[in-house]
Amino acid sequence: MAVFFLLLFVFLKQFYIFTSGSIGVGDMCLLISSLCLARKRVKEGKTLLPEKRDWLIWMFIGITVLINGIYSLIYGNVEFLKFSLFWIFNGSFVWTIRYLAEMDPLLMKHSAIVMKINIVTQLLLWLSGEGRLFVEYNGTRYMGSFNDPNQMAFFVFCMMLLLYLYSSRYRDFTYGLFYGIGVWLIIQTKSTGILLGVIILTVGIGILECKRLYDSKKVPKAIWIVGGILIMIMGIGLFRYLWPEPGFQVQPGHFTMTDRIKEKIQIISSGGLQELLINRGSDKVILYPQYFLYGAGEGGLWRFTKTDVVTEIHNCLLSILFCYGFVPTVMMARWIWNQIKNTEPYILVAVAALLVESCFLVNYRQPFFWWILLSGGLYNSFSGE
Repeated sequence: MAVFFLLLFVFLKQFYIFTSGSIGVGDMCLLISSLCLARKRVKEGKTLLPEKRDWLIWMFIGITVLINGIYSLIYGNVEFLKFSLFWIFNGSFVWTIRYLAEMDPLLMKHSAIVMKINIVTQLLLWLSGEGRLFVEYNGTRYMGSFNDPNQMAFFVFCMMLLLYLYSSRYRDFTYGLFYGIGVWLIIQTKSTGILLGVIILTVGIGILECKRLYDSKKVPKAIWIVGGILIMIMGIGLFRYLWPEPGFQVQPGHFTMTDRIKEKIQIISSGGLQELLINRGSDKVILYPQYFLYGAGEGGLWRFTKTDVVTEIHNCLLSILFCYGFVPTVMMARWIWNQIKNTEPYILVAVAALLVESCFLVNYRQPFFWWILLSGGLYNSFSGE
């Protein structure tokens, strides 16, 4: 039952019936999975404590609960407690997926099937014209069954990463098809942050494949030279194509992914790092540096009156550092390092793509974020196909 409800969570997570930030149907399935697993372990006389290798993340979660609780009392605002619940929820996911991986060696295979169904579901929704649209600049961005285009893009991106991990381990040759569909869907969302993650994934896969071919010594040296020159020429051409012309502005009523990329480049080229920080809500780290020491808590954006944009920090690392301080951030970084050290190169490619993307969006509240980070340890638990 625990495995069944976990797989049901993987499928239903894509359907946002309620407002963002509330418990969805998929989230309830994950909670049921955790409860079923807890009941099974109690009946078998096994511990409910997390594995020793996850104590750091649970210590981190304990500190987040403490910090948010203090700010909730100071300001008399329960909003801070909501973000603590997000951390507890994702901690329960880490606990659940750890033990389920040990219990069911076929979990990755079954979850991969559901993830493929997810990508096909979003494609069919797009083809039917029934997907939701997000209005921006009087134009539209596609968001499928989600409440935000970045939510959809991140969900599809995670499916691509997890399916890549599966295909690399078990030689699933259908991955190219789902990769192509996933890229197409992400382009429809016009999410530049997720597109950057896709680029990192693609480059990483290309590097690993080139290394494999090079080691095989089946490709003549002349081909490598010509290929390298062609790649440089294509890179220069793409750079010139994407570089915004003087006075470039996103036109109201219609814009493409290319327009959004040019917009981001223009922000950086004209305003530098500071303008980019303001655009992503990260100027708080400059205006309120004292919170690096003891944390500002997660929530209560109305407190930061000096900022130009009243929004959360769209950078996972900076958000954790600002909200919870230096010591908890080091604990989290150490835990992540423990998950990825000594892992296979293909796992590092997926993690690198995720972490680069996380520099532009806040996605650590999504369980799939943690699933990808855990992949190195989880694969050691899977013994079957």
